[in-house]
Amino acid sequence: MIGPLGKFAPTGKGMASVFGWIKVAPWIFCKAVARGSATLFESNRIDDILICPYCSANLENNIEGYTCVSCSRFFPITEGIIDFRLK
Repeated sequence: MIGPLGKFAPTGKGMASVFGWIKVAPWIFCKAVARGSATLFESNRIDDILICPYCSANLENNIEGYTCVSCSRFFPITEGIIDFRLK
């Protein structure tokens, strides 16, 4: 784990589900793996990499949040945070 908070990773992973439901999640874990000779996608915009957590389709950005172009689920932006929790 990189960074000064890396030593807290095991505790954070165990508590992530609890903190997520009460909207106090302190950090996000992500593991990305490049496969084979695939080229890495580069972008300066978050909109280019977000997908629907339900159906993996693209999302359309609007003022209040993101809407899935396939299943029409809406993911609001609350206090600057996109709420992708599966409900």
